[in-house]
Amino acid sequence: MNKLIKDLKVFISTQKKLSKTLLDEYPECTDYSLLFNLPKNGKINTDDMHWNFKKHGAGVEFSSIDDGRLIDICEHIDQPDLFDEWRLTIYLESINRDVGNLKDELEDLCQLGQVLISKEYPKLLLLSGC
Repeated sequence: MNKLIKDLKVFISTQKKLSKTLLDEYPECTDYSLLFNLPKNGKINTDDMHWNFKKHGAGVEFSSIDDGRLIDICEHIDQPDLFDEWRLTIYLESINRDVGNLKDELEDLCQLGQVLISKEYPKLLLLSGC
């Protein structure tokens, strides 16, 4: 489980940086539920990494040009601390990590209090202490 916590910390840190960079570059995008005024696709850079982004529905998919990592913020781009099993699965698969029993691992982390259910968005999770 320690490996999953480490992966979660990297995932959330990266998701935060991507979200902040995107929203800073497109300040006219103020409707975070519909993402009006955000281009359908484009490129951004963060931490000397190059990323493509593609808007879809209420979310944005980021793909690293440098190493192939995927971060898909399906909704609530203004809440980058949040994640769900789907977002995490996409990321973990993109870094070639086995996700065999991810649901069970997340449930165990919830029981231990290391992962919490969001009070505002009960279908989403957050890492304790973030």
